[in-house]
Formats: sequence, structure tokens, C-alpha cells
Amino acid sequence: MADTMADSVPLLRIFISSPGDVREERDLARALIKDELAYLPAFRGRVTFEAVSWDDPAARVAMLANETPQESVNRSLPRPATCDLVLLILWSRMGTPLPEVVRKPNGDGYVSGTEWEYLDAKTSPFKPPILIYHRTEEPKVGLRDPLRAEKVEQFERVGKFLEQFRNPDGSLAGGVNEYAVPADFRALLRQHLEEMVWRRLGPSHWGGTAEAVPGEIAVAHIEDFVGNKERIRAALALYEERIPPDERYDLEQMVDLVRRHLSDEFGPAWKMHFLIATFEEAIAGMLICYEDVASNFAFISYLAARKTASRGKKPRDVSEHLGSGLAEVRRKLGLPGARFIFEVDHPALAPDRKERARRLGRIRLFNELAPYESLHLRALDIRYLQPILQWPGTGRPKELMLCYAAAGLQNSLPKADVAEILRWTYTALYGDDIFEDPSTRAEYRKHTWELLDAIIGNLPERVALLRYEEIAAR
Repeated sequence: MADTMADSVPLLRIFISSPGDVREERDLARALIKDELAYLPAFRGRVTFEAVSWDDPAARVAMLANETPQESVNRSLPRPATCDLVLLILWSRMGTPLPEVVRKPNGDGYVSGTEWEYLDAKTSPFKPPILIYHRTEEPKVGLRDPLRAEKVEQFERVGKFLEQFRNPDGSLAGGVNEYAVPADFRALLRQHLEEMVWRRLGPSHWGGTAEAVPGEIAVAHIEDFVGNKERIRAALALYEERIPPDERYDLEQMVDLVRRHLSDEFGPAWKMHFLIATFEEAIAGMLICYEDVASNFAFISYLAARKTASRGKKPRDVSEHLGSGLAEVRRKLGLPGARFIFEVDHPALAPDRKERARRLGRIRLFNELAPYESLHLRALDIRYLQPILQWPGTGRPKELMLCYAAAGLQNSLPKADVAEILRWTYTALYGDDIFEDPSTRAEYRKHTWELLDAIIGNLPERVALLRYEEIAAR
């Protein structure tokens, strides 16, 4: 990976090699490298990208009449051997054989320029990583197609080329990444490229690391997904341990939701603050806050802490470190004072005294954390129903206590202010964009809007705000 001369930010050159039948994939790969990866917050300022391809519309290779196309490409572009990563994309064609004067070291000819580019990378002393992608969709060839025989031969050449990546016993000798259609290729390539970039950057560039001090709680702000995937999964598992089995979410879906947020999939207005607390190298707690910068609302989604190995470090100590860590992260990002929202299991609906005490303890904790942001915490004195999260829903909305933390709160809020809080909660926080299927999104949107309309319709002109002491007294 070469350094740019201007500012020493590493330059990652990615060579795109393929025959001409996967033009759509080539376009997708170039767009991903040049227009998306380069602008991800996790990579911005840490690495720059260059897509090396002969058919780049912004820098097409001049094909000279007195040399072969492959010679023109080799003269005009960096060779695969000198790039940092090589992508090889195959489907139904291997490509046009090179002239007989161009030979392999063993005297055999090259079946195509694509094979030449692959071997150039494979035999390079720099040994760039090579990612091979194979489209498995069946090519369509008409029975009356005059080029049918040639197309069948090309298809067979691709199969023969891929045979080298399997041992005689059928086991894999090398990796080939298969996909069905171009849309699948794009998703797969993005995942692989992000992983390869973090590998090349190395641990010193990973976001969210925190220097551990023996005997002290360290808080890390996680900014990238790939380098911290297992830490994220372990932290979410810690939260899952704290709730009843029948109320737990699918862990892998939770991990993927974190990935989507850290990849800015939900747009620049949304920021996820994912903090992990560690003590003596073990995960001691975690906090997730979703912040909608445009509307100035933030939602504390998860907060969990466990007792550390030291008698002097209790879960409350861990939570306080996470709360102060969130305040510090927001200050460093230059974010204005937000209005925080969070849900808790309603103390008045607890099945026994022990569970009631646990729920009150959680509210008391948030009440003590609020001063880190110079806020006052109150509970809205309304009947709040959380939308069904597992959709299509088979259960019923769960009644929770909705808490609100903002500056200058007193004993009540106007109906219009509470309606604003509820609209954001039901339509933005619980937005339908977490689902991909259009019909599911429509059904879920109808569900959340029905809940919202029913609650707003029953609001008084002023809604009482309850302090912690008032909640505990009920």
C-alpha cells in the first residue's frame, strides 16, 4: 500500500480483472470503490482508493493499432502485480486468447488477458490478495445463435480455469466467492472490501480502542464494525443475558443492525454511539445510543453492566463510566445538547417486589447519569405502548414507561411537545426502514401509526412529568 505524497494517507490500489461479459459487475465494483468506500466515515482520512480498470469512463485506456489490447492495458495502467488487491470476476467467458508470442514460462499460451492478469498477481513478489468471484446464474444461449459453439466453449474454459481451485478429492485448494446475480455481487464485494481494508490498515488504525489501565475501567467508543465484530457480539450477548429468554432478540440480527448503523446505511443524520466498558481485558458493560442529529433526539437503546473481578468495581461504577464516556464522545464530535429518550419496564406492572426494585434501580441509574449531559430526567405520565419488534407480529405491544431527559424540565409539558416526542419515537426511531420487504414495511408502518394516533388522541393539554421520587412512591 503506497503512501500519497501530499499527506501520507495510504493509497489502496484495487485492480479489476474480468472478461467483457460482466460489465455490470465492473461498474458496480468501480462505483463501490470510488464513490462509497472513499466516503465512509471509518475510512475518511485514513485511506484513499484507486480503482484500476481499463474501461473506467473517467480514464479509458487508449487502444493502439500497432499493439495488442493487453499490451495497451499493461502500458497504461499499473500491473496487477503492483496493486494492493486484485478482483477477478468470471461468468460465461474467459476472454480472447493472447497472441502466440506471449507465452507462459512453461511455453503454454494464455487463454485470455484475464488469465494473464491473474497469473501476474499470483506470481508477484508483492503477493497482493486475490479475490475471485464467480457468477452462477445460467447463461442464456439461443439454439439458433450463430455463435453458440463459441459461447459454449468459453463457458467450458471458465469451468476448467476454476478447476484449479479444487483438489482431486473435491476439497478446496483456493477460495472462489460465488454469487447469483449482480445485486448479490455488490453486497458480497462491499463486505469483503471493508474487511480487506481493515486488514491492510492494521490494528493501529482501528477505531474504538481504549488503553486499558490495570485496575481501572476503560471505555471504548466503537467506530468501525469489521475490526470489532466479535467485541460487538460479545457486548450484545452481555445485554441479552440480562433479559428473560422469551423477550430476547435474535443476536445476529442485532449484530447486523449495528453493522448497518456503523456503515452509515441509515444516512448521515443518524449516528450510533456504541460504547464498550472493559475491566482487566474482560467486557464489563455496554451502551448503545442512537442519535438523530437533524431532529436533536437521542435514544438510549441498551445499557448493561456486570460486576467486575474487583470488589471496588460494581455495575453502577461501570454504568457511570459509560455515561460519562457518552458525554465525552458527544463533546468530541461537537454535537449540540440533545433530548434523550429511553424506555424501561414499568415499575407499577412488576410481578413482584424484587422485580419492582430492579426496574426502579434502572430509572434511578439514568436519573444519576443525566447530569453528565446537564439534563433533568422525567417520566412521561402516559400509557406508552412499545411497537411489536418481531414482525410480522404475533404478540401484543408491550406497556413500558417512557422517560425523557432534557434541560430545564419541570413538572409538565404541553401536549404539542409530548406529541413531538411520540411522533419521533414511533415514526423515526421505530421506522420501517429496518425491514427490506415493501409489504412488511407497509404493514409495520400501519401498526406504528395506529399506536401513535391512539396515544396522541388521549393526551391532556398538559402532560405530567414524574421525578424519580414520584415514580418510586407510586
